[in-house]
Amino acid sequence: MKKIPFKPIAALCIAASSAAAAVWSAPLQALAGQPSGGEIGRYYIDAQGLFLTDINCRTSIADFKAGFPGIQAQVFSGDAELTEGYVATGHTVRLTRSGQTEEYAAVVHGDLNGDGAITISDVMELCKLLAQNTAGQHPVYDATFCAAGVDGYLAGGETAQSVSISDVMTLCKSIASGHSIRYAPRIKGDGLALSSLSMELAVGQTEQLTASLTDPMARPLVTWSTDRPDILSVSSRGGVTALAAGRAVVTASCRGVTAACAVEVTGAPAEIIAGSYALQSVSTQQLIQMDENGGLSLAAAETPGDAQALRIEPAETGYILRPAADEGYTLEARDGTGAPSAELGSSLAFRHTDGQTAFVWAFSRNQTGDLMLHPAGNRKAAAALSDEGTVALQPTDSGDSRQGWRLIQTEQAPQPTPPAPEPVPDPAPKPDPEPQPPAAERAAWIYNLQTSPSVHVRTGPSTGYESIGGFLKGQEITVTGDAVDGWYPVRGNNLGTGALISGYTSGAYITFTKPTTNPEPMPADIEAKLTALRAKFPNGKYWNHIGGPNNPDGWTDTPCPSNQNGGGAHTHNTYLPGECDCNNFNNAIQCMGFAFKIGNELFGSNVRYWTKFYHFDQVKIGDYIRYGGHSVIVIGKDDTGVKVVECNFDHQCGIRWDRFIPRATLESQNAEYRTHN
Repeated sequence: MKKIPFKPIAALCIAASSAAAAVWSAPLQALAGQPSGGEIGRYYIDAQGLFLTDINCRTSIADFKAGFPGIQAQVFSGDAELTEGYVATGHTVRLTRSGQTEEYAAVVHGDLNGDGAITISDVMELCKLLAQNTAGQHPVYDATFCAAGVDGYLAGGETAQSVSISDVMTLCKSIASGHSIRYAPRIKGDGLALSSLSMELAVGQTEQLTASLTDPMARPLVTWSTDRPDILSVSSRGGVTALAAGRAVVTASCRGVTAACAVEVTGAPAEIIAGSYALQSVSTQQLIQMDENGGLSLAAAETPGDAQALRIEPAETGYILRPAADEGYTLEARDGTGAPSAELGSSLAFRHTDGQTAFVWAFSRNQTGDLMLHPAGNRKAAAALSDEGTVALQPTDSGDSRQGWRLIQTEQAPQPTPPAPEPVPDPAPKPDPEPQPPAAERAAWIYNLQTSPSVHVRTGPSTGYESIGGFLKGQEITVTGDAVDGWYPVRGNNLGTGALISGYTSGAYITFTKPTTNPEPMPADIEAKLTALRAKFPNGKYWNHIGGPNNPDGWTDTPCPSNQNGGGAHTHNTYLPGECDCNNFNNAIQCMGFAFKIGNELFGSNVRYWTKFYHFDQVKIGDYIRYGGHSVIVIGKDDTGVKVVECNFDHQCGIRWDRFIPRATLESQNAEYRTHN
């Protein structure tokens, strides 16, 4: 095997050319083909320097190989292939894919000397670097040092500008606590661009955004966030997952430079069982009906009658809606000329088909779980009720209640008649069994999920019924009755919106014994303070001062307008007091201001200056979390995640207690934690 030469880290820094760009310049060559830069599995390849980075200290050989799905990975120390132990800086990694073999030098975070561990000898290597550092050193010096895997150091909230003895002390503290740091001084963060400026996703779909940088060594410093964590989640490497219908912006940031991608998410298609229904507006409770002239009108009715009954029939690309009173008509959208149209502004009406092709509709779910009605093939348009009582196609907005509809079943869909069973002799008569009382409501937990973090909640007891939401692994729910064909009637908080939903979940994923999750004990003094804070900031109220002065100790019954700052979103350009009706604390509003307030109430100190860390295992009750652009305070913790108190999860300054956030969610979004000093 051809051996890749690997210079010690200090030597690499000395050998780096001052005329080179801020990348490694070790003279390494791939054995076959052009090396592929960028992410591969869970790791990152520097194609110019032929280094494989983002390897954590004490990564076993077996776990390392498992990080390359579909690729044969081998690890060598010199000429000897390793099958056990840990990957160390300087090991040779051979990757074979599609008949081509590439080789890279491994770079393990914090392992500067290549012995596979973070010890005092790594500090000595760092001291050697410090002894050679000068204020005029070219940025390649620092870039090389960063790439060597000292993982994640920021001083006082700002990136350090020079290497100093304090950096050595920080590394020593990191070694003592079993963690590593990244030193990243004069790396250039300009020239940041994204692979896409806009994209369209459906709920549940995932896409990868990549950031291009003029300085490749700035890549580890790129952070990702979304302004709507309820609509999109974004991983620490730019993986975007659509959670709910709506619009959101994903932002990549590096050294004060940002780039953004606008994302439009359409709701996942909702499956409707064919049958007879009344279509009811969520915003006015009125029912759609066909009037005497064959047109569309709206009427209030406590019990749907024949005029409001619609037949919903499945079509190849969606559903056809017909009035049950005269199935020669269909519900369609028409433009200004009266022609069928799926474009914005088209009005809904009933039309006699006369043998023509029927208009086809599609259903999806909005943020609150109600139905939205779209022309098949155009999810950007949704049927919306106007102030004048007309119905027309408007831009899809899953937060607009005027676009929400409910189906009220007026007749079950016809079911096939099962064949008559073979006659059997009557058994001997048995006494009537004692009547059994219905099962009482009881606590249960979502469990036994192997490949997914959540399970569906459906409208009926089988997968043939539509999904109305989901529960998370480890979540406590309420079982409200006996199982039907192995499915339990359940009630709990929807994983997406937190709204209380009721439906059916398979008993295969339910346990009535609380799983052992090693809950964090609640300190008595914090428990007493949290009890008082629950009374001070009630669940479901709004942390704002609408109609009065800023009052961080108060709340109102009135939500902040969703378009308070213009643009259709409850967002603001600054965090200054008096800017809006949101309460302000420590020059922060909305979720951050409320979290700062709760943290101050618990510990009497400014959360801005609490100690930062990035490892879930260190989280304690009372800690602050920032993830996906949202701030919360931890009020409970176990191995599976945390319970939190928060504000503005609904984007209208609503106060919420006891929402559960899975550990996997926090880790996938590279959450930042802070603990009181």
